Amino acid sequence: MRSAALDLSLPVLLGTAWFSAADESAADASITAYLDAGGHVLDTARIYGDSESVIGGWLRANGEVPGLQLLTKGAHPDPADWLSRLGRDAVLADARTSIEKLGRPVDAYLLHRDDGTTPVEEVADTLRAVVDEGLTSAVGVSNWGLERTRGLRTALRARDLELAAVSDYIGLALPSAEPDWAGEASLTAPLLAWLEEEGVPNLSWSSQSSGYFVGVAGGHQFDGDENVRRRAVLEEIAALAGVRPESVLARWSATLSPVVVPVLASRSPERLARTIADTRDASLDPVVANLVAALDPNGTLGRPLIEPGAVW
Repeated sequence: MRSAALDLSLPVLLGTAWFSAADESAADASITAYLDAGGHVLDTARIYGDSESVIGGWLRANGEVPGLQLLTKGAHPDPADWLSRLGRDAVLADARTSIEKLGRPVDAYLLHRDDGTTPVEEVADTLRAVVDEGLTSAVGVSNWGLERTRGLRTALRARDLELAAVSDYIGLALPSAEPDWAGEASLTAPLLAWLEEEGVPNLSWSSQSSGYFVGVAGGHQFDGDENVRRRAVLEEIAALAGVRPESVLARWSATLSPVVVPVLASRSPERLARTIADTRDASLDPVVANLVAALDPNGTLGRPLIEPGAVW
């Protein structure tokens, strides 16, 4: 039994880390805007506070939506001590809790962090158990590197499973400071090349660089001279074309690679709908090309504009 695939016919996931029980109406509006735009996959995680419970409440109130898929992540280390939670008991406990909160099995279950030491064969056995228990039909990883991901995929295939997805950061802003959360990983050029060769999607969390290019700066993990330069270039290129910088950014993130799928989030349903529309707007492609050419005139950074060593 191979893992089922996520429905990425609209290649944008809805990020829900900000969902809160204190303002369920905002979460409801975000889900509605996403579905109205043709979206299919809600991205959540056990570590995301109220998110799973809010989504579960929405599902109970609205009923099953045909084609709607849920992706959650588990086995995140406890931020208090950062000890690994990749053991079978911890993974299964997280997965069971997620399904209880959401009210149904998920369509994809990702391990939220790697510890770099647990043998991939043990990890594959654990993920096999998650599938066998009926908690999910597809498995993957988030914040993992190339060698461990490649090894895990081999181990999964030996257990008649497929690696459904990877979820590492990739955005126009380069990692420039200590990450907001320990263990964050950004997509490297070699990992991207392997994913493209194998046809495995990368679900790019914080694909808009946590709002860095739309005024969220200061004390920011993307603060840095290179990103200041990139923001200035983006604003100049957009102004010359008479479009909004965030529109160019959205289309760039959606066309970076056939296997890169941006995860988008916004507390404003109008902004979310507009950003999703921008990801599909081919008229922005010449502006995106101008942006890439201006940022990388000699072609030395590579198509994804990932600089060597510019990763957490």
